[in-house]
Amino acid sequence: NLAPGGTYWFDLSKMRLLELGEANTNLPDETLHWVSFTYTRTINAYSLDGPRAITEEEANNIKDDHSLFIADYNVIHTVSWAELSFTKYDFIFGSDYPSNDIMYTMRSPSAGSQLGIDDFIGVCGSPESNEWDRILDKNPDYIKNWKDIYSWGQDTDMQHETRRALRRQLSNYNWSSYEFGYANESIGFRPVLELPEPGTSGMQPDSLKVVTLNLNGGSIGTEKGPINIVVNKHDIFTA
Repeated sequence: NLAPGGTYWFDLSKMRLLELGEANTNLPDETLHWVSFTYTRTINAYSLDGPRAITEEEANNIKDDHSLFIADYNVIHTVSWAELSFTKYDFIFGSDYPSNDIMYTMRSPSAGSQLGIDDFIGVCGSPESNEWDRILDKNPDYIKNWKDIYSWGQDTDMQHETRRALRRQLSNYNWSSYEFGYANESIGFRPVLELPEPGTSGMQPDSLKVVTLNLNGGSIGTEKGPINIVVNKHDIFTA
């Protein structure tokens, strides 16, 4: 009963992201205990397990159906691609992230290895089956708060092996790249959470349950609630 385009809240405070970069001051909660994500439902897209640039043909061979949540904000900024990847947690290609007895994979989205041009939207990423553009295909509003800050992607620039893909700028479709060691306040990390496949990590097809929390007069920044979280309905959780 997860609603496509719905907002769900996750606690990222234990992932030590604030040791790598500065918290986005636009976040409702800069401690990262409460971070809002949008559910994309199932997309057919590729993701990578290491730094490389791939062609359209290669992307078609590795793309598959999977379900994601994408953060509504870049959660940290002034962080390089290298700092996100070469750490205890690999936030570019995937780190285990447990939440309410569900084991997600937390990482950057694939973003395309080079600039692509779409007849309708103009600039996009290529290969076209990257996750960023596939999410936008579902609904452009699924990727929020993209103005004035880039989001690191997984992909290596097809033309420059030391540069990594970035998305946003003039529009949420825009593609660019920067050196993997570069960091400033206009570049940030917007994580996606990939749901485990049924039959893995103790997941069953009916494992997910939405729980609505009444904030009881409290708030998360300006968010007064109620808010939704996702739990494993076969286990106990504590709000």
